[in-house]
Amino acid sequence: MKRWNDKKNFQLAIEKIYFNLAETEKDKTYYLKKAIRLHECGSWLSFLECPHGHKESVSLKNANFCKVRLCSYCQWRRSLFVYHQFLTVAHKVQEIAPGTKYLFMTLTGKNVTAQELPQAITHYIKSLERLVNYKNFRVIKGIFRTLEITYNSKKNTYHPHFHLIAAVEKSYFTERNYISQKKLTGMWQKAFQVSYTPIVDIRKVRPKLKNQKTVLNSVDELQNNLAGAAAEVAKYAVKFSDVLQSENKNEVVKVLDNALAGRRLVAYSGVMKEAYKALKLNDVDESDLIDVENSNFDKNCQCEICKSELIQTQYLFNFVHNKYAKVEIKNNKKREINNV
Repeated sequence: MKRWNDKKNFQLAIEKIYFNLAETEKDKTYYLKKAIRLHECGSWLSFLECPHGHKESVSLKNANFCKVRLCSYCQWRRSLFVYHQFLTVAHKVQEIAPGTKYLFMTLTGKNVTAQELPQAITHYIKSLERLVNYKNFRVIKGIFRTLEITYNSKKNTYHPHFHLIAAVEKSYFTERNYISQKKLTGMWQKAFQVSYTPIVDIRKVRPKLKNQKTVLNSVDELQNNLAGAAAEVAKYAVKFSDVLQSENKNEVVKVLDNALAGRRLVAYSGVMKEAYKALKLNDVDESDLIDVENSNFDKNCQCEICKSELIQTQYLFNFVHNKYAKVEIKNNKKREINNV
C-alpha cells in the first residue's frame, strides 16, 4: 500500500490549500466544498486480493474518488485511465488502418501571467483546430492530444502546452509531404498567430525496448512502441510538485482551479476518434476511476499466479497515522486489524 499512502498524503497537501482558500477568499463555500471532497477522496479502498499475498494480482474493486480537477490522487487515476485507454484505441486504429505509424509532437508558446492563463488555454485549443485544418497538415490522419500546464515559480508565470500523438500512414516518411520540425514550427506559428518563433518538437515514436523491431505487426510490439509516448502524453495536467514548492501555492491553486474549470484536457480526432467511437469507450471525465486498466476483473476472479479465488479486502485511511489500515468486517462492523 506504499504507493497509495504516498498518493493520499500528497493529496492532503492540496486539500490544506483549499481549506486555506476557504478562509481567505470571498467564495468561501466553493473552496470549502472542494476541500471536504478532497478530504474524503480515497478515504476507503476495496480490493480483490490473492489470499496468499501475490501482489501482482491485486485489483481495485471499489473506492470513493472526488474527481476535483486539482486532486493529485484523482489525477494519478486519470493518468492511468488515459494511458491504458489510448493503447486500446491505438490497437483499434491498427484494425481500421493497418500499418499506421505514430509521431510525438509538443506545441508550445511563451509563458503567460495568471490573468492571461484562461484566455491562453482557449487560444491554444482554437489554434490547434486551425492547424489540423491546414492542407499541409492533412497528412496527419488523426491525433490524440492532452493539455499540460507547468508553473514557473521564479517568474510567477504559467506555461500551457500541448502533447500530441499523431497517426500517419506507413508511407509518410518517404512522402514529399513529410513534416519536418522546421515546417511544423512555421505551421504552428501561423496557427498560433504569433510574431515570434514558438518552440515545437516532432519525432517518430520509437520502441521503448531497443531490441524490438519498429514494424507494428503484433499487439506486443505496438504496446512497446507506444508505451513511452503514451505515458508522456497521459501524464498529469499539472505538475503538483511545482505548485507545492512555490511560496504562493494558495494563489497558484486558485489560478489553476479557475483556468481548468470545465476544460476538456484530453481529445481525439481523425482516425483516432473513429477508433474511440467504434470501441464505445467511457470518457475519462465520466469514469469512476476504479478499473483504470479496463481489466474487467469481475469476470476473472482468480490470482494469475496461484489460481486461488480472490478475496475482497478493505482499507481505511487513518488520518492520525496518515496511512491506510486494513479492516475486517464482521456483523456489518469494521475493525482495524493493522496499519500498512
